[in-house]
Amino acid sequence: MYRLSRLPWPLMLAALALALGIYGFLKVPGMDAYAAALNTAQLFVLNLPADQLPNWYVRAAGVLGPLSAVTAAILAFTEVIQHWFWRIEYRYRRPQYVFLGGGRAAAARLRHLQNRPGRGPRILCIDPQADCPLALEKDAARSNVRILVADATDRRLLRDYSVHLAPHVLVSGGSDDETREILLSLEGARNLAGNHDTQAVWLVELADAGRVRELDTHFRPEAGRKPVEPKPNKKPPLRVDFFSTEKIGAREIMRKYASQALRPGKRPHIAVIGSGDYAQTIVLYAIHHLVTSDVPDECLVVSWICPNPSELESRIRLAYPLLGRPLDPSPLLAGLLPLVEFRWVQAEPGALGPAAWTSMMEVDGPGVFFVACGDSLKDGAAKRNLLALKDTLPVVGVPPMVIECRNELGTGQSGAKQSGAPEKPKGYALTNLFDELWHEPETMDALASADNAYPGAVSDSDARKVHECFKKDEEDTWNSLQEWERWSSRLAADHLVLSHQANETVDDFGMKLDRLARLEHRRYTVERLMDGWLPDHLPPNEDRPSGYDKSNRKHLLGINSTLVPYGSKRLPDENRHDLRRTAFKFLPDVCLYQSVDVRREVEFAVEQVKVETREGLVIAEAGDAIVTGERGERWPVMRSEFAKIYEPGTPGLEFGLAGTYKKKVTKCWVKRMGEPFRVAINGGVLEGSAGDWIVLNSQTSLAVVAGDTFGATYRPITAGAQL
Repeated sequence: MYRLSRLPWPLMLAALALALGIYGFLKVPGMDAYAAALNTAQLFVLNLPADQLPNWYVRAAGVLGPLSAVTAAILAFTEVIQHWFWRIEYRYRRPQYVFLGGGRAAAARLRHLQNRPGRGPRILCIDPQADCPLALEKDAARSNVRILVADATDRRLLRDYSVHLAPHVLVSGGSDDETREILLSLEGARNLAGNHDTQAVWLVELADAGRVRELDTHFRPEAGRKPVEPKPNKKPPLRVDFFSTEKIGAREIMRKYASQALRPGKRPHIAVIGSGDYAQTIVLYAIHHLVTSDVPDECLVVSWICPNPSELESRIRLAYPLLGRPLDPSPLLAGLLPLVEFRWVQAEPGALGPAAWTSMMEVDGPGVFFVACGDSLKDGAAKRNLLALKDTLPVVGVPPMVIECRNELGTGQSGAKQSGAPEKPKGYALTNLFDELWHEPETMDALASADNAYPGAVSDSDARKVHECFKKDEEDTWNSLQEWERWSSRLAADHLVLSHQANETVDDFGMKLDRLARLEHRRYTVERLMDGWLPDHLPPNEDRPSGYDKSNRKHLLGINSTLVPYGSKRLPDENRHDLRRTAFKFLPDVCLYQSVDVRREVEFAVEQVKVETREGLVIAEAGDAIVTGERGERWPVMRSEFAKIYEPGTPGLEFGLAGTYKKKVTKCWVKRMGEPFRVAINGGVLEGSAGDWIVLNSQTSLAVVAGDTFGATYRPITAGAQL
């Protein structure tokens, strides 16, 4: 149990004693090295009196040798007793947080926990290195943290310290393979204990997307399947979430600074300095966030500054062959490429010269620079170089912002700050993300706010909105999704928020929703093409040579029939409605309401007819329902949509015949408008006044309800929603 890395000085003392003893015995005439070493070892055991020792070297060894041996024995015995005490204590008082691996993610998490008032939770860290980043971050003055220098893959050790019973476990091994071994050991300790009823949240750091899918299937077997009906009054005992530090950092940086690249009348343009994994991740997430047009010729522009552009370009094209391809002879990809335009600049990160800077800024220059060049950030060379160029070279319009993206432990500002100099843009340390974004559950239930505890996600509530719009049945829950599907919803939510900001000036409400739907469809297409999916070129109802059905062709073969331009006839109307509905949910001040059980007189159009509504003239097709309201107002409803909202209100009334119909009690999203507005819908244009409401009843129904009648037909079901 004695750890060399923890207390090496007794061993150093013993080594000194051994050297002195051997040297002293060699001074005796006729003594060889072997005999000197043997006599020294015997001296440590027998501890002869000083008068029997030949010289002072051996006498010093006779004192230091037993002293170091006794000291090491006492320390080892003390550590054994301490570990047994910890085992007994953790058996009855389980640790609240366990860090398997004391890397930078664990260190940042510890910093966040120590900043909370009070003593803080009981934390146990298991790491083979005593000088791990978490140990350096540990606050000795308010320490409630115990660091166990041991192998985190030891199943018996994990069981002895009740790690498998801790409510929160953060697994961050040195590599994906090491993390996998720790996870399997943790699972083995949990199975060995035989107690699966304890609630727990496992947060696992991984870098490789393929490994995430592999472990997602192993540790979350319910992912991608229809969940089994849970037993009454029994909550799920285990929750496993996977995350990547680089992925989280790139996503959050885009959430904060992507809007800097959006300028009126210009294509979005960013510049990235560096060639490492972090820089590549920033570029990939920028492609997701900065989808501002569904026209491929207006795609994102990326100026990439690195010392080896040809090598990096080959690496990127090998991993993502469709990026940057302007034309493709295949009809499958017509109207979809290119996804991004790369402009490669060869320069050292800290030596971007005036010529390179001027060439980038002459035409459609970047709006923001992301400096992610690893070791060069330690002295701030690249950032200082850019700031100096900004001060010396003329820049037309608003100068670009410089964002420092650090991927190293520490929160201090890199580079010395000169006295009297203006404050420079703050750097963005990757480890700070955990301080800002890891929210604690507000209840004692460890799983109640598990999504909010996801490192890097401010909240998954927006991602859940996206998922709710596209799920096909009630059993398709958020917890049943695989991790890559969750990330797709998160990226969609981030992009919708950014798209709303960029389209605030669009007056027509219907046109705004349609534009937002187009942009989100383009982003989804980019995401799937980058992930290796392909469009479907065969007619929808034609038999496929593979013999797979639509679902299997999508998930097994990566073939998606919706990877077509938004305006294509091959894109089903259902997808357009889902996209519009999703965009509506992300409007500001949108609330969830519930319709009231009301009865209305309904007739059905036998041919195309124009219906005069309070909001404007609308065309009703043959078979559409024409509903009469409580105040005599009339409006048409599509036949397919009418069946989702109404049901016969009198006994014996056959659906589709004129008569009294009862409105079903359904949930709907509503928004109260503060000024006059227009909404383009199928069949016409509705005009509303200030105080009127826009109601999204279901996938396809978008209606305008007058403010004086809204309260009689809808009531709020969310906290804080008021009429």
